Amino acid sequence: EGNLTIQGGGSLTAQGAETSSGSSYGIFVIGSFTQQGGSVTAIGGNVNGNYTSRGLYVSDGTVTAQDGTLTATGGDTSGSSYGISMLSSSSVTVNDAIVTATGGTGNYSYGLYVNSSSSSPSPSVTLSGSGSLAARSGSGTDTAVGIYFENPFGSTRSVTVGNGSTLLTNSVIFMDSDFNENPLAPTGDGSWLIYG
Repeated sequence: EGNLTIQGGGSLTAQGAETSSGSSYGIFVIGSFTQQGGSVTAIGGNVNGNYTSRGLYVSDGTVTAQDGTLTATGGDTSGSSYGISMLSSSSVTVNDAIVTATGGTGNYSYGLYVNSSSSSPSPSVTLSGSGSLAARSGSGTDTAVGIYFENPFGSTRSVTVGNGSTLLTNSVIFMDSDFNENPLAPTGDGSWLIYG
């Protein structure tokens, strides 16, 4: 509970437990998450039941990967699985870091899920420098999305891939004010592949 900053050149692995009586988290932050170096692996455990599994869960803050390698993976569940899940949060920033967010098998599966509770600031994913983001869903019996923005009360949202940075994802989807789901095209001078 509070902001979490990862520093140094070492490695950290956080593994959520397998459970049948609740949700599982690799890293859970109520605040902002910042990685300034090193290798971080956050894994949500497999869940037996209609609960969630989240690799990295950030509530009421932002995700910033300035350097190093961040790997966040959701476990398999009958409920929802998220690589990176954000609640009441607005932005993901990847600078000179390598970020991989992968959802597991579930009824709903998301690589990167951004749920913004207000229209300001607008939710965004921004890649710059030599940063790279791979956001992939697993198999979803109802929904499977690489990057998902849920901000029906806002009018804008964005994915920006700056010069020298790369994005790989199987889809980019946003929910609008009518609660319809729509594709969203990235912008910027970098490289991206949305492979369906």
